[in-house]
Amino acid sequence: MKGCIGILLSLCFVPFSIGAADDFAAVLKQMGAQVFLAPKSQSIIEINLNGHQHLDRQIFTRIAQETALTDLSLEQTSTGDKEIRALKTLPNLEWMNLYRTQITDQSLIHLASFPKLAHLPIGETKVTDQGLKHLKSCKKLQYLGLRKTAITDQGLPFLRPHHELTGLHLGETDVTDEGMKHIAHLDQLEKLWLHDTVVSDKGLASLASLKNLRQLLIYNTGVTAKGYQQLQEHLPNCLIIYQID
Repeated sequence: MKGCIGILLSLCFVPFSIGAADDFAAVLKQMGAQVFLAPKSQSIIEINLNGHQHLDRQIFTRIAQETALTDLSLEQTSTGDKEIRALKTLPNLEWMNLYRTQITDQSLIHLASFPKLAHLPIGETKVTDQGLKHLKSCKKLQYLGLRKTAITDQGLPFLRPHHELTGLHLGETDVTDEGMKHIAHLDQLEKLWLHDTVVSDKGLASLASLKNLRQLLIYNTGVTAKGYQQLQEHLPNCLIIYQID
């Protein structure tokens, strides 16, 4: 499931019953979900419910019992704060895809209860700057996707403690040159998306210290050819996508 953000279309709604959930994997598959089991234990380790618009609250209560679960993908579903709260603690959850869901800052409070959470795409949600402060307990966070959210420079200081971050998606947000000063402290960053923002040459210069950066997307920004070339000189091993055809 990792890296897969495709949307399952034409999923059928099947009423969910706790009483009929002895084989929860079979129930999920009947709903149209993708389910992966651990080879030896046959415990559920991955669930993909992308695109499903008819998720009964009881499903989330049942998912919360799958303590071996490492990957949960809910992209473009009706999942909101109440559903995330129902999940409680999943001790082994590493990947949670909430892209294009209905979550708000309140959900980020609950996400702090997942100790191994490393990959968190939450783009196109109602998350704001203040919500990011609730992620401070997610010490293992490696990727944070904030594309097309209300995030501004005001929220970026909350990311500075996340020294494990290797990927950060800020495309189509309201971040500016000022915010890049905070991004410059994330010295483990390997991939950074800044496309469709107002970041200019001034902000780009702040990123010259990111020696581990390997991919940077800056198309549709205020960056000029001169600014792009100067950063490329500082980061010769970084693929900088300045323009797209």
